[in-house]
Amino acid sequence: MAYRDLRTFLDDLREAGELAHVEVEVDPNQEIGAICRKVCREGGPALLFERVKGTDISFAANVFGSRGRIARAFGCDGYETLGDKWSDLTGRGGIPPTLVADAPCQEVFTDGDGPLLDLIPWPVWNWNDAGPYITLGVCIGRDRESGHHNAAPYRMLRLDGRRATMNFAPGRDLGILRSKYIEAGEPMPRPWPSAWTP
Repeated sequence: MAYRDLRTFLDDLREAGELAHVEVEVDPNQEIGAICRKVCREGGPALLFERVKGTDISFAANVFGSRGRIARAFGCDGYETLGDKWSDLTGRGGIPPTLVADAPCQEVFTDGDGPLLDLIPWPVWNWNDAGPYITLGVCIGRDRESGHHNAAPYRMLRLDGRRATMNFAPGRDLGILRSKYIEAGEPMPRPWPSAWTP
């Protein structure tokens, strides 16, 4: 991969003039969606909303809103070479995780019974949506038999402060993993215990 993490990619987009900072407060209820639609329609940059009403956490959107940015994320010279790069990555068994003791994603940590999902922004993108959702949330599952992990982007619909739902279609990888637990009459566990090893 061309970038160590999302922050590094956003830094690169900023330097290339492909990231706009939205510094005014925005409402996650349809305002973020309206801004993104307008920017996307005009072929505009990725967006970093720095002040989202109801949370202290900034929100990146439209990051993959152009073919050029998608290619850039994978370290490709152009979108035309992305297929070859993807085939190479998946042919080698995917992208292995990198285990670290400390990571920026662990800067905000909470443990308990409170509404943990309320800590992050959940936009309602359009007026007739079923509720607030994240369009490219990475969901991680573990195969019941092999123990192998799978991570894939899914639209995540927030149900309340503790629960979100995803549409694991039967033919998709996480849908296949989930069906094994259903057939066994077991709940699908967390992808890894606290002391996870690949």
